[in-house]
Amino acid sequence: MSLLDVAQLPRVLLPQLSPDGRVLVYMLGRADWKADTWVWHIWRQEVAGGPPIQLTFSDGGDIPMPGSLRWSPDGKTLLFLRAGQIHL
Repeated sequence: MSLLDVAQLPRVLLPQLSPDGRVLVYMLGRADWKADTWVWHIWRQEVAGGPPIQLTFSDGGDIPMPGSLRWSPDGKTLLFLRAGQIHL
């Protein structure tokens, strides 16, 4: 495995388990070599299994801010920051 192969591996950030423990959300990033940056999107995964579901789809991705991905106390809403704005 070369350094380029390692650099192209997807990265996972900010995993958050829902309050009821049934769903995990996380940010998955990939290198965009043309834009010279990382492209991040939020994904959801049922703990019991099944395919992961992508929740965000912006072309430039989402810029993760440390600690910005959070569940509401009832587990029905997800809060995250994008471009300095709070999204639910």
